Amino acid sequence: MRQVKWTLNDGRTATITVSLQTERTISADGDVATVPCCEIHIVGEVAGVVMGDSADRLASPRRVGTSTVVGRCGGLGIREQQMAEIEAAIAEIKSTPEWIENERRQAEARRESAKYEAHRDRMRRVMGY
Repeated sequence: MRQVKWTLNDGRTATITVSLQTERTISADGDVATVPCCEIHIVGEVAGVVMGDSADRLASPRRVGTSTVVGRCGGLGIREQQMAEIEAAIAEIKSTPEWIENERRQAEARRESAKYEAHRDRMRRVMGY
């Protein structure tokens, strides 16, 4: 987990938390189960109030008051320095062994799905559908 903090023009503290979640606790018909997952979680807060759950770079920077905003997290504007730190935190997570293995498994699943669909199409043609 990595946090990027800065002070807004009005003195409040903004925080973007970037973390890798590898397990999730779910309710399975009343039973609580912990299941594996591999997700990047981003949460933006201002003075403890959640502003958004993603950090996106804007297509073109915008001038807001005396600052230039290059990204956003919900209604929170993000300046270049903080956006660079957030992107570095995301890149750091994407270089972990857990994330790399997750990407490999997803690519394999896409290949298997494409093979299955090709086989289904071939069988439809053979059967005359």
